[in-house]
Amino acid sequence: MKNIIIYDVLTYIYLASTVLYLLYVLFRKKQIGQIATGVTCIACAAHVAAFILRWIESYQAGIGHLPIRGPYECLTFSAGMIVLMYLVIEFTIKTKAFSAFVLPCVSVMMIYATLNSGINSRIQPMPEVLQGKYMTYHLTSCFVGYGAFTISWAASILFLLNSVRIITTSNSLKKVFVPSHLLDEISYKMIAIGFIMFSIMLVTGMFHSKIVWGRYWEWDPVQTWSLLTWIVYAIILHGRYTWRWRGEISATLSIVGFGLSVVSFLVGAGLVSGSQHFPIKG
Repeated sequence: MKNIIIYDVLTYIYLASTVLYLLYVLFRKKQIGQIATGVTCIACAAHVAAFILRWIESYQAGIGHLPIRGPYECLTFSAGMIVLMYLVIEFTIKTKAFSAFVLPCVSVMMIYATLNSGINSRIQPMPEVLQGKYMTYHLTSCFVGYGAFTISWAASILFLLNSVRIITTSNSLKKVFVPSHLLDEISYKMIAIGFIMFSIMLVTGMFHSKIVWGRYWEWDPVQTWSLLTWIVYAIILHGRYTWRWRGEISATLSIVGFGLSVVSFLVGAGLVSGSQHFPIKG
């Protein structure tokens, strides 16, 4: 399938982009940064094309579903969403600071998806438990939320590095310096976006659970870990408005929330067994 070839090539392009961004951070050469951004933009466009092509090929194969099913599709789709959100941040606030944290994550996800012989890259039928009118909204909002939480995590890491004076305007890492107040604001906005997406995911999942299992809540591992993630981010947003939480406490909780979201992703994508969401391996 053509989409698989594109994803395979994208893995190496993202690796090259990661190296270029890290070289930019280390040597602070403007030209390297420009090349890194250009390569990432091309990769992002190709990623969107591969996703659409896989969607078309699923219909041509008589399966016909949104290609967010199983480890391969979940990993590749999430990686694409993270890159897209990263580029929006880079062009909006004119900084490549997040690249040192975001692009390595994307590369690891793509490597695991495309080079792991244990992951089936073929288009497969959607499991019966994931079929239904709610699932397009459920799956899309879920992985958009993961992308937003990843950007928030990167902003929180940079904020804490600023707080301990590892990154300043005067040392060798000044090219990745972003004012703390801006990092706090970015983290908050990404959490807000991710929280909304996760709320949509939970609500649509509950309605689908009622249809499939006869109950709105089944305490399936995916549901449980997603709820825990949602609660942590709800606490962050509530604390920001009620107790005026800013800075280190929000950044720390954001990192905790991201850790829970990673577990939720691993379970929800079928990378960790034990969920009724993926009774069929692969």
